[in-house]
Amino acid sequence: MNKIRRVSIAALASRPGVTLVAGTVAVAAVDLVTKAAAPVMVPVAPWLLAPMPNDELSLGVAGSSAPVLVAAMAAGLVAAALVAVQLIRRGRVGVVGCLLVLGGALGNQVDRAATGAVHDFLVAGPVVLNVADLAVVAGAVSIARALHRTGGMAAGAPAASAQPAPPHGRR
Repeated sequence: MNKIRRVSIAALASRPGVTLVAGTVAVAAVDLVTKAAAPVMVPVAPWLLAPMPNDELSLGVAGSSAPVLVAAMAAGLVAAALVAVQLIRRGRVGVVGCLLVLGGALGNQVDRAATGAVHDFLVAGPVVLNVADLAVVAGAVSIARALHRTGGMAAGAPAASAQPAPPHGRR
């Protein structure tokens, strides 16, 4: 007889690999659900929502055919996951920042693979973006702050000093 095993948050936190994978999938799922719901929600908040496909990468910085972009994004996602695992193992960054970046990237990857474009819908001034984009930015900020605190990406880099720098001219 199969027993259902309950998993607590503390148990997940003690296994960062499981947390990274579960969190990545959860962020991607939230992104995909919001992309599906956005067209229906426009009448509720037309000033905030403007669903539109985006067939380019990173605010139009790069563009190509959908299969080429899907392949490039897949390679980038795998490389980012490998780097994230190493940084987490070395204690340089936390799991949350990494799962936000990976989950956002996965959400956009699945969207592009399924439809040929990433679907943006949140109006932020002149830019239209989606939950995946917000997750990637939040995760990147978290990772950058952690790397700054821990002294960088190198395995042997000393941790950043907890003491603030002295004011200019005083030592």
